[in-house]
Amino acid sequence: MSPETRNFGAAAGDAMALEFRVNAIAPLALVEAFADKVAASEMKVVALQSSRMGSIADNGSGGGYGYRGSKAALNAIGKSLSLDLADRGIVVLILHPGWVRTDMGGPNGQLTVQESVEGQLDLIARAYGNPAMSGRFFHVSGQDLPW
Repeated sequence: MSPETRNFGAAAGDAMALEFRVNAIAPLALVEAFADKVAASEMKVVALQSSRMGSIADNGSGGGYGYRGSKAALNAIGKSLSLDLADRGIVVLILHPGWVRTDMGGPNGQLTVQESVEGQLDLIARAYGNPAMSGRFFHVSGQDLPW
């Protein structure tokens, strides 16, 4: 979440392009590189690390152009992947980790890193053999999030 891309006026630049490369393009490249391995695996699940900030419906504060935009792009990519990889039996999850106490989330976060990871691992385990979960945007709690 680059400080250069948070506010209107100077967000559209190299820092924003980097956020899109890291948050949207790189995950797509990884899925493209590993799709055959995932399809041949027992579990057949891809989990994308998104953010509630990528929800257009849940944007009530504006700003955050690079981060919001790149996570919204990842959400769209994840939905497309869920459709394009369905015939290979791959379930694609789009996950929001919750507000986590990290350098980015700050000390007031509601979850520890361990709690967030455990919740996401639970969702991944539930997705095993469950194509109805594919292409959906989930909060770490398991709640569906709005696009």
